[in-house]
Amino acid sequence: MKSGISYFFRVGDESLNLWSDTGIFTTSNKDNKFTFIDYADTQAKSEDEAILSGETLKSALDTVKNAEFVVHNGDLVDVGMTEIQWDWLLGHSQSSLLKTTIAPIAGNHEEEKDAFIEHFNIKEISGSDTKTGAYYSYDYENTHFIMLNTNEDSKEYNNFSEEQLEWMKKDIKESKQRGMKWIIVTIHKGPYTTSNHATDTDIMGENGLRTKVAPIFSDLGVDLVLQGHDHGYARTKPINNGKAVETNKTKELYNGETIEYAINPKGTIYMIPATGGPKVYYKNKKIDSSYYELFDKADEHNAAKYGNDPKDKSRPIRGIIQNFAEISVDNNKLSVVVYEIDQNTDKKPYIIDSFGIIKK
Repeated sequence: MKSGISYFFRVGDESLNLWSDTGIFTTSNKDNKFTFIDYADTQAKSEDEAILSGETLKSALDTVKNAEFVVHNGDLVDVGMTEIQWDWLLGHSQSSLLKTTIAPIAGNHEEEKDAFIEHFNIKEISGSDTKTGAYYSYDYENTHFIMLNTNEDSKEYNNFSEEQLEWMKKDIKESKQRGMKWIIVTIHKGPYTTSNHATDTDIMGENGLRTKVAPIFSDLGVDLVLQGHDHGYARTKPINNGKAVETNKTKELYNGETIEYAINPKGTIYMIPATGGPKVYYKNKKIDSSYYELFDKADEHNAAKYGNDPKDKSRPIRGIIQNFAEISVDNNKLSVVVYEIDQNTDKKPYIIDSFGIIKK
């Protein structure tokens, strides 16, 4: 394929003369400038909730018109072995998916019997086990993307096999040797989030992600980690081996929005875009309050103002608030703008946060 070219395609069965509508994708321009959309946890239990998730994706693509692809941080459906949920999700997102490319990872709701890999054509690592999900990577312009699978376990690591982490270390080092300027990791179960799962044993325990895996990200020079699983928006300060690192900052305009950029941070920023679907969580009140000193943004979920979910009073009401993020790379500058949709208003996305990184 050539760079900067739009390609049209259809999917179907020639023997049945059965074809999808025509889709389109455009290859990169090779100018080290691009934008993509990040969202997570669409996880619909019903067709109505799948329609809602599809509306989030459409709204994101309508808002971020120059997005070249979409990243999904896992938990695409509620039960990975229930095929009708995949029919709902992909069916009600079909018109959007025909206009873009999606790079997904498996969440814990897709961890059984090849439920993830049977629904996506990705280039998983040769010889890797795909029963619980898949891990893979790709270069786009000057950026290397690592797509992880947190449905594995080993003696030393919760949620990861030793083989996967050894592959990741080698893969990131090789990407830097190729001249990749940015390293972005997508992970479902994230080390640094602010809702229910922040205090889970597999996150903060002896072999947990925050304890064992996050320091590896620091050591490898990962710039940004996109997380899922915890259903509330948050982002950290640059973190290096468990500690927030002070960083010089500057403010610059990005598409008319004033963004504060960290200059050459000596740590990794972790962001969770909340959820593109119905289920949301309250902020975690159990964790030591000093934990929140690691964050630049750790507010209560905006759905909290609408009260408890009638079916689960430990959570805010379902289906009212959705989120997605616009992420842009422009040579040595990375910009992030986070949007929210409130179903009780005009449903037009509005900005709730922005941040960025500059490498000089």
